[in-house]
Amino acid sequence: MKKYLMLVPAILFPYISFGIFWHLDGEKSGFGGLLLGIIMAFLVCFACTLVFSVICVKRQVGSTQIMNAARIVKLLHIPAYLLVFLWGFLSMGMTATMIMLPIGAASLFVCWLLDVFCIIVSGMVSSVAYYRAWREGKIILARALISAILSFVFCVDVIIVLIGFAGTKKD
Repeated sequence: MKKYLMLVPAILFPYISFGIFWHLDGEKSGFGGLLLGIIMAFLVCFACTLVFSVICVKRQVGSTQIMNAARIVKLLHIPAYLLVFLWGFLSMGMTATMIMLPIGAASLFVCWLLDVFCIIVSGMVSSVAYYRAWREGKIILARALISAILSFVFCVDVIIVLIGFAGTKKD
């Protein structure tokens, strides 16, 4: 059970980052402070997820357990993805020239970066789950590799982890 505490930062990362994004005043702290805050949060989250992954591989945690953890992380990220998408859409859509303004372009870049960081963290957990499923003989190597790669593709990642969870749960 303790190993799953390492996933709490992964679950909370997009929400904490969005909070940093929302509350930092671009004029006072600049986007440098915003990016630094998000990158620091990502590094902590990445380190925790990496430790979780190593623990799962070394202790030979079951693929169904890891897949369930990946499923929970990905499903809990969906509202955050919607918030980030909405914020990026509003930043771009306020006016036709918003993208030309430094704050509009920076806002879109931060939204994109936040999405990329989230998919990296959640994809790591899914990749470990597919590795364990392959090592347990539940799936073939080709499916494990394709599924692990697709775990880093937006929208497809949620579908892949749900199918993977159903597949590993059968046995």
